[in-house]
This record gives sequence, structure tokens and C-alpha cells, in this order.
Amino acid sequence: MFKQKIIISLVTFLGLTFSVFGKPNRVYVLQRPIHTHGCHGIEVNYGVSHKMHGVSAGYAYHINEIWHMKLSGGFYNKNLLTVYNTYHYNLFNHYESTFLNFLVGCQGSYKFHHACWEHCAKRFNIGAQLGLELEKYITDYLLLILLAETPISFLDKNDVFNYRFSAGLRITF
Repeated sequence: MFKQKIIISLVTFLGLTFSVFGKPNRVYVLQRPIHTHGCHGIEVNYGVSHKMHGVSAGYAYHINEIWHMKLSGGFYNKNLLTVYNTYHYNLFNHYESTFLNFLVGCQGSYKFHHACWEHCAKRFNIGAQLGLELEKYITDYLLLILLAETPISFLDKNDVFNYRFSAGLRITF
């Protein structure tokens, strides 16, 4: 009788502790604070847009768990310098490893083309920026960034709406 109680209690304990296949239940544990106040990041992106391609670099700062801002700049087609400041709002996250963000911000650009130095009066342009950003944590400190943006130009009437798709990596610290 005493052996049966021990066996029943042991089977009950093991049954509640382990799954049917003898493996422990998966427990999600966050290893380090992600998307928290004060989290910084440096990123490098390569992107393509309408008639252009180029490289950009940026700095990200997390205001809180939902909002973060990014200051970025880069060269497109080796003659267009673009600088933009965007604010990102977290729309969705999946177990603190994948984030979908909506972004809004402002941008400024300056064209360095030689023909524009002499004949073109419209070298400077300002505008707004809208888009979606997908962040996927590869490791604790490395993220894969996928970005789809729509720069809206205010001064250039020929090319008001544009698009930009880019992918890059961000190192957080």
C-alpha cells in the first residue's frame, strides 16, 4: 500500500512537471530588456527606391516600450544626401523578438549633381515620411530591420510621392 502511494505521487509529480514526451514545458524567459527606456542602437541599411539605391546609417533611442525615435542619413545614387528623423510606434510584438512599427517623421535632402550646381535652383528638398518597420531580434544585441517607407516631398512638385524599401542590421546597447 505504501509503495502504491509513492508510485502514484511520483507519477503525479512527474506528470505535472513534464509533458507527455518527458521534456520539460517551454517557459518563455526574457534574457535582457528589449525595447525599454534608454535602449540605444546603431544601424546600417541598404535600400532601393524609385530610380535610386543607396546606403544609410542611423541611431535609434527607445523612449519607452512603445515609442522610439531614429535619426538617420545616407547617400542615394552617390549624389543625394538625405537626413531624416522619425518616430516609431509599436503596433505589434511577438514574444519580444519580432516588432512591427509604424513610423512618421520629417526628412531633408540635398542634391550634389554637377549639373545642378550651375543650372538647377532646386537642390534642397524637405518632406514627410510614413512607413512600416519590421524588427527581428537575431541575437540579444543584433536585429534584422526591414523597412517600407513613403517619402512625401513638399518642394519638388514632379516627384511628390516616392517609395523606399530597405533592409539592414542594428546593434543595440
